[in-house]
Amino acid sequence: MQVNGFTQARASMYYIALIQILFSFLLPLNESVNWAQLAGKKEQNVVEPYDPDDGLSPKRPMWSARWGHSTVVFNRTSMSRNDLTAEENSNRSMHLITTLFLLGGDDYLQYKDEFSNGGFRNDVWYSEVQLRSATTWSVRHQFLTMHEKQMGLKSDVVTSNMKWFCMNEGKKSPPFWPVEHDKVGNPIAHDDWISCQDYFGEKRGRECFDKTSIEYMYKTENMWSPRRGHASAVLNGNLYVIGGRSRERVIVDHERFVGAASNRIDLNTGHRTIRESTVLKNDVWMSKDAGKTWTLVTPGCRNQQEDILIETEYMPGKTRYSTTSNGFEKFSSVKCQDSTDCYGDEVCKSLDGRSENKVCVCPLFGIREHHSLDVQHRYVKRDDGTIYSEDYLYLTGGFTQVRHEFCGNLACGNRGSYRMALDDVWVSNDGANWVQIRRATAGSPTAFKPRGGHSTNLISANSFQEEDVDRLFVFGGESVGPNNPKSEFLADMWYMELFSEPCCVRHKSCHLSSHPLTPNDLDICISKRREWIRMDLKSEIYGRAGHVSIHEPPSSMNAFKDYIYIIGGKNSTSIHSDVWSLDLTSGISWHSDISSHTSKNGDEQEFSRINSDHDYNLYYDMESNLTSLVTLRLPSTKSMDETFAVPLVFKIIEDRDIAILEELGIKTFSDLINADQRTILHLRGYDNLPGKKEKMHVKNICYVKQLIEKFNSKCFVGEMRFKTPDISDLCQDGIDPDSCILSTWDGCRPINDYTQIDIPFIHGSSVSVPAVKLDHTNDLQNMHCKYTPGPRYMASGQYADGKVLILGGQGNNPNKLYRDVWYRDDSHPTTIIKKKPKSKSSSATFVFESNEDGALQFEYKIFDQTERLDVTPWITCLKDELIDVSWLDSKKGGPGSGWYTMYVRSGETQLLLMGVVQQPLCYISSN
Repeated sequence: MQVNGFTQARASMYYIALIQILFSFLLPLNESVNWAQLAGKKEQNVVEPYDPDDGLSPKRPMWSARWGHSTVVFNRTSMSRNDLTAEENSNRSMHLITTLFLLGGDDYLQYKDEFSNGGFRNDVWYSEVQLRSATTWSVRHQFLTMHEKQMGLKSDVVTSNMKWFCMNEGKKSPPFWPVEHDKVGNPIAHDDWISCQDYFGEKRGRECFDKTSIEYMYKTENMWSPRRGHASAVLNGNLYVIGGRSRERVIVDHERFVGAASNRIDLNTGHRTIRESTVLKNDVWMSKDAGKTWTLVTPGCRNQQEDILIETEYMPGKTRYSTTSNGFEKFSSVKCQDSTDCYGDEVCKSLDGRSENKVCVCPLFGIREHHSLDVQHRYVKRDDGTIYSEDYLYLTGGFTQVRHEFCGNLACGNRGSYRMALDDVWVSNDGANWVQIRRATAGSPTAFKPRGGHSTNLISANSFQEEDVDRLFVFGGESVGPNNPKSEFLADMWYMELFSEPCCVRHKSCHLSSHPLTPNDLDICISKRREWIRMDLKSEIYGRAGHVSIHEPPSSMNAFKDYIYIIGGKNSTSIHSDVWSLDLTSGISWHSDISSHTSKNGDEQEFSRINSDHDYNLYYDMESNLTSLVTLRLPSTKSMDETFAVPLVFKIIEDRDIAILEELGIKTFSDLINADQRTILHLRGYDNLPGKKEKMHVKNICYVKQLIEKFNSKCFVGEMRFKTPDISDLCQDGIDPDSCILSTWDGCRPINDYTQIDIPFIHGSSVSVPAVKLDHTNDLQNMHCKYTPGPRYMASGQYADGKVLILGGQGNNPNKLYRDVWYRDDSHPTTIIKKKPKSKSSSATFVFESNEDGALQFEYKIFDQTERLDVTPWITCLKDELIDVSWLDSKKGGPGSGWYTMYVRSGETQLLLMGVVQQPLCYISSN
C-alpha cells in the first residue's frame, strides 16, 4: 500500500540498474491492491495513524465516530474540465491542494452510558490532504528495550501527519427565549430561530434589522439543523447542504394530539406546543466561507411535490386523486387559497382543475434522505479567449414518507406514513431554482426502479471521445414503497446523457451573467435524453445500499482510464466490506479488489510457475485461500532478457496436496491453523481417516502451518504478543507432563527433549516430533498483510489528491461506528539507487530513492552470487540514509572476497515487495 510513496503493501515491480549497463529493466505489475489507514484507532500494524484517542499524544481534535455524514473536497482533483484534454486535466490536478470537508452525521450509540450526548450532528470539519506529498507521513524514532527488539518491534515508526480542524462545532436553536427577550420562557422552534434569514424578505420583522436584538444575533448563528442522510456539494465555489433526516424543534400540529378522529379535543389556539422531533427535510443551505457561516437558500417544503401527491394519496376504493370533496379532503397536503397560506417555497395549486380544491404543493424536490448529489462543471471558451464556467447540481432519488391509504384522517402504516424510494432527477445552477428532469414514480417494474441509499457519479465528456456528452451514472440502492414494502437491494447500473456545454451557448448569452435554469432549458441544454440507459455488465457484485461510490478520473497515474469504485454497503442480511472497480473506458464487468485466487479476467490462476503474463497475489489475511500461497525468488542477472527481469514464483502447496486439504474441509489459512492434532497428524501421513484406505500425506504441512501461524502474529493488531513458550516448559509443573504435552501439542511444533511421542489413535508406531524450528524468513518477508477498512454502511468517500478515500460509517452492528480515514492504494512506485560507489573506489555507501516523493523507507538485502545464498534478510533503512556495506570485507568480519548482488525495494518491514533494484556490486577483495 502506497502512503505517499511509502509502501505499506504493494504489487511487485523490479527496476534493474547495473553499474556497467546504463539501461534499465522493468518487471510487469501484478494486480495487488491494499488500504492505508490515515486516521482513527489503529487497525493495522504498519503505521501509526492520526489517533485522537491514543492516550499518549496531546489531545488531537477530530470528528466523532458517526454514520450518515457527508463529505466534499475543494480544489477537487476529480473536477475535470471539459474544455481541457485528459492530459491537461491530469497535469492540472497534480498542483491542486485538496481540502477535505466532513459535515454532520449521526454518532448516537444505542447502548451508550447514561451520560451519552450522541445524536444528530451539524458540525463541520476539514483536513488538508496531500497524499502524493512527503508531508503526509513522517518517521518517528522510539527507544526500544532489548526484549522489544527481540519481539520484532522497530525503532523507526512511520506516522501519519493527517490533522483535523473544526471549522464549525455546530449550532441549533435554544429551547426557550432568553431573559432579554419579551417572550422569555416561551419555547423556540427551529423556524423561529431562522426567521430573520434573507430568504424571508419582507416577511421579516423589524427586529431582524436591529443589530442589538436577539433575533439578529440568532441570524449570525443560523445554520442547517443537526442531521444525517443529507447530501453536500461544492457549487460555483460555495458549499451546499441539502435535505436529510433532521432533529429540530418543531411546532406540533394540534391534530397530532387527537386520540381518535371522532373524539377531537379543542386546544387553546393561542398556545403553541413545540417538541424536538425527527423530520425529513428538503431545505438548502449555502456557505461562502467553507462552512464557518451559513445562509438559507430555501427552507424547502413541508408538503410533497405534485407527482408524488397524485401518485400516492388516495382513499381506498377511489381513484388516485379524488375529485369529490370527500376525496380531496384526504390529501395530507395543506388546503389553501393562495401561496401565502403555504410554507417556504410551496405554491397553492389545484391538482384536479377545480379552483376550490387547492393544496400546497412543493415546486422543487420533496422531503427526503439518502439521496445523491452531483456537480457538473461546464466550460466554454468565449470569442475573446476567456473561459466561461458554470456548475450544475443534480439531485437523484432518495427516500421520502408518504400517505397512501387512510384510516379516518390518518395514514395507515408504520409511524403514520410509508417509506417510499424515489426515481426523480432534478437540476439547478444556483441551489434555489430547480428543474425536474425526470418525474418520480416514472419507472416500471422492468425499467429503472425507484431507489434510495444508491450512488451516482457524474463523469465529464472528455473521458468519452466518441460523443460530446457528459454522463450521470447510478448504481444500486434500495427499492421500497407502499406497493412493495419488502426492500429489494439492487446491483444494476444505469446512466443518463447530459449536454456538456453551458446553457448560455444554446441561448447565445455567454457574454452575460448566468440565469437560473427553467423547464424550457431541459431539452435544449440540460439532458440529451431524459431516460436512464442500462449498462449490461457481467459481475457477481451483490445488491446493496448505503455504499460508497467514487470516480477516479483519467490521469497519468491510471493510464488515462475512468474508474468507478463501489465500497461496502448493506443488504437485508449483512454489511459488506468488499471493494469493486469498473473501468468505464473498456470494461464490461466489475472487478473485485484483492482476489486471492482469481486473475483479472476471472480465470483461476496457476501458481506452480507463474510467468510475467500472469497475475499473482502477495496480500493475505486469515481468510485467504491456501491455493494463493506462493514463494517468490528474486531475479538474477542470468534471468534477464532484453526487456524483463522475470521473478520466479512457485506454489508452496502443490495441486495434489490442495485436493487433500480441501477433502478435509481445509481451504483457508484460518482452517489450517485451527485444525486439530488428529487432522494434522493425518496430513503428516500417520494413520488413515475413517473410511479412507490411502494415507493423506501433505509433505510440507508443518512448514505451511507454522508459516501461517507466524504470518498471523505478524499481522496481529493490538497488545504486543510475547514469544510463546515451549510446550515442555508449559507442562513441566503439571502432575502428568506427558498427558499435558499430548493434549497441548498441535502435531507440528518441536518439543524440547522429545523426538517421539505416543499418540493413542496412532497404532503400531510412535509419532516423530520435529527436531528443529523451520526457517520461514524468506517466505514470511514476502507475505504481506491484507488491510481493508472492514464492513461499512453509510460511510462517505471522496477522490482526493489521486487517492480513493473512505471515512467513518457503521460497522456490523448499530454500536460499531467508525472514526477513521483510509485510502486505497494501487500505485506501483519504482526504486532507484540514488548514490552508489564508483568503480574501483574504496567507497562502499549507497543511498536509495523512489520515483514518488513520499517514500520514507526502503528495504535492501545482499545476495552472494557465488554461494547462491542470502547474506542478509531484508533490512529496513530510511530515505537519504547512508548504507555502508564495507562490512562485507573479511577484515571487518564479513564473508570476504566475491561477487554480491544488492536488491532494494520501496517499503517498510513486514510490507509488500515493491520497486526492487538489483545492483551487482563490484568484486570485493580482502587483499
